[in-house]
This record gives sequence, C-alpha cells and structure tokens, in this order.
Amino acid sequence: MPTPPPFDLGSSTSINGVVSDANRYISDDDVQTIVEKFCFLLGKLDFDEAISHIESHKLVTGHFSHPGDKIWQQLLLAISQISQAELSYFTLGFFSTKFSFRKDPNQTRDLFTKIRQDLRRCDDNASSPFSHPESINNVLRKKLVDHFCSYASARIDMIAFYVGLQGKDWRSVVDESSARLNAVKDVYSRSTPSPLFPQADLITRELDILTKSFQLKKLLCRCVLLDSLLLLKELRDLFSSFFYDLQPSSSTKPSANGIFSFMKPTKTPPKFVLLVWLNSLYEALLTKFSLYFSDVLSPYIPPSELKIMQTTSPGLHSYFLYFSKKYTPITIAVVMCRGSEDEPFYGFGYHRSLQNFPTPATQPLKDEYPVLVNVTHEKQKGNYETYKSKIDDCLSFCAKAAISEAKPKYYLEKEKTTENTFFCTHIEWKLFLVIYFDRKISEKDAAVLSFISDIVSSLRFTKLYQELKSPIRSANSTTPGTTPPIPKNM
Repeated sequence: MPTPPPFDLGSSTSINGVVSDANRYISDDDVQTIVEKFCFLLGKLDFDEAISHIESHKLVTGHFSHPGDKIWQQLLLAISQISQAELSYFTLGFFSTKFSFRKDPNQTRDLFTKIRQDLRRCDDNASSPFSHPESINNVLRKKLVDHFCSYASARIDMIAFYVGLQGKDWRSVVDESSARLNAVKDVYSRSTPSPLFPQADLITRELDILTKSFQLKKLLCRCVLLDSLLLLKELRDLFSSFFYDLQPSSSTKPSANGIFSFMKPTKTPPKFVLLVWLNSLYEALLTKFSLYFSDVLSPYIPPSELKIMQTTSPGLHSYFLYFSKKYTPITIAVVMCRGSEDEPFYGFGYHRSLQNFPTPATQPLKDEYPVLVNVTHEKQKGNYETYKSKIDDCLSFCAKAAISEAKPKYYLEKEKTTENTFFCTHIEWKLFLVIYFDRKISEKDAAVLSFISDIVSSLRFTKLYQELKSPIRSANSTTPGTTPPIPKNM
C-alpha cells in the first residue's frame, strides 16, 4: 500500500473534527458515519439539518491532501443535494399551477436526475486508470453510488406516478397505479442493498403505504369486507409508524382515539404537503369502508367507534343525512347490479368466511339488486324494502345506459295520481347510486346533480387525485362531523 503524503496540519482536519495524523487521510468508517447520520436526518424530514451535517464535515483540504479525500468530498457534495431535492418532493414542488411563477415544473425531477449524474461522474472519475489505487477499488464508494442512484431513480419514478394520477380514467387508475407502484418497488428492492441496512428509508415506507392503499381501494370497490378490514388495520399500522417516526412539527400528533385513528392533524397545516395528501388518502379509504360496511359492522363494534368512522373527513355519511333531511328524497341508496351473474352471492362481507367455512344450511341470495347503503327519509312510514321493487325496476331500465353514457340517468315514472323521479348513476364496478323522489324533480336540478357529482367523485377518489395540486386548501376544510353543504371533495 502506497504511503499517502502527509496532511498540512495547519489547515486539515479529519472527518471527526480532530487534527489528523501526519500520514492519515479520511477513512471509509468516517464517510459511512457521516452518511448514516445524513440518512437518519433525511428520514426525519429534517432537511436543513441534514445539509448542515454534510457542510460541517466538508474536508478542509490542504496543499498536500491525499487524492482520495477529493473523491470523497465530491461524493458527499453530490449526496448532500438529496436534501434539497427531498424538500422539493415533500412540498410537491414538481407540480405547478396557472398561478405559479415557476417556469419549469419539472425542476424537482431534473434535480434528482442531476444528482444521479453527479454520483456516476464521481464514480467514473474515481475508477479511471489515472486515479489513486485506493480509490479505484473502493467498495464503500461503489455501494454508496449505487444506493443513492437507485434512490434518485425511484424518486423520479414516484414523481411520474403522482403527476400521472392527474386526469387518469377512473376505470383503470387503480390497476394502472398498482402495477406502476409494484414495478418501482420491485426494481428498488432489487437494487444493491443499502450500506445503511436494516434502516428502512423514506421511499420503501412510502411505497408500502401506497401499494397497500390502492390494493385496499380495489377490495372496497369489490365490497370484500373481511380482507378490507384486515388490510385497513395493516395500513393503519404502517401510517402510524411512518408518522410517529417523523418530527412532530413536520407531520401530526398521535391520537389514541379509535381503532383506526392514528393521528390528530395539527392546527397549522405542515409545509410538507405530501403528508397532508397521504393523510387524506387514508381518511378517504376509512370513510369509504365505514360507509359501505356500517350496516354489517354495527352489531359488532361500539357505537362510539362507529361514530368516529362515520364522521371521519370527508364525512360522506353526514352528507347523505344532510341531503336527505334538506331535499327529502324517499331514499338514497348504493346498490349492486348483479344482473344474471352466475356466481353465488350470500351478502356483503362474507366472501372469505363462506369459502373457508361453508355451511350447508346457508343458501345464496337470489336478489339481483342487493342494497349496500341506504338512507331512507325519517318521515317515511316504510323502510327500504317497501320501495325496493321500484328501485330495482329503475336499475333494470337505467343501469346499462348509466355505464355507457357515463352520466346520471333520469327516470320519471308517472302513475294516475303521483309522479316518481329516479336518478341513477354508475359509481364503479357493479355499484350504482340511486336517488328516489315521490314527486317530480327536474332532470337538471342543480342540488341533486351537485350531490351526485360530489358523492361519485368522492367514492372514485377522482378529486382526491386532483388535490395533489392543492392539499393545503383541503387541510383547512370543514371539521368532520358537522353538517356542511358539501363534504371535503376528494
């Protein structure tokens, strides 16, 4: 091993801030210690402190500094830029609006691209035949370069994912998003293992949350209760762990209320608005779960817990009650249109239990239009079964047209002394929203159409995806559980 030239002791220090020995240059252990602390601060979203940490340990090179020191200095400088890029990422800096003065909406993506290029350039320079022998074959440098290049590549893919959610067809967004997220997750997990193992980084945890969220949305769409319940609990634990490990000032405060509650939003919206959106994603999933399965779950969970679930923002259950009270329809219902489906149907929420524990005495239902959610006006003498035949007739006439035309179908039924009005809208999969009035309502009634639009876009999550461009505004919306004219749009 060649003996490195001595440091200029008047100007050089080691990475730990102690004057180096005459024949010592920066060691691999020094670099790994710096990078480990940097990644720890990165995982806390403490980006300013992470940059300061790298800055405070810059090598003060003298005239006789070892060539290997310059390589490490270049590498640490490239790595430190990740802090700035991550700050822009978590503040959704890759989005621009018509009110934004940002000329280049892709500057966050370009910064990650530049970091990746700088890291590869450092590695190429260190590996050239003209470099010092100690630098050419350095294993730690290669691991760090590979890891942070993979990190930057994954971030570029994640930016493309979030931007791609805008304007996607709601019919395919879940499957396409799941496939894209799983592809990013697969590539990132197969990349060179992090020298910081076993610490889970931000990307790994964010990908876990997103993949399971879209998996849960698909299960909810298919009305699979038990699997949805188990996945919701798993997702709650992921969110709880993720937010707990972040700085309280940058995320939210823990909450001990409710089986599925994991956080209590701070009064002031955090500057890391991606966290606000992820919180909204979880609340949207919880709201949809509670709306679809309240009737199934109500005998088995405490009323207080059910109330928490039903009043979670955006408060769809409250909105159903508000609309029913103010505009007095006979009933508002979410109904499954099974048609002539051959697969046996035993009711909502019993898929797995009947597969694993078949009961000979249990017979499948013959109902072609089973109701999932119904809110019947309080002044009506009958219950849903009283009006079910009329709603079934409406669906038999309107369901196919509602799907093909992708808009609410209007159906006016005239009898000798009365008129009945029905609005039928396709929500997703085989689920339809039906509103039934025992009087004539205009086909273009603004209140009804607004209600339909809000409910359908909430259950499809279309406005939730659009909120990526304005999550701070959504964080300041009406307190859940009140009676607003419209819930927080999703």
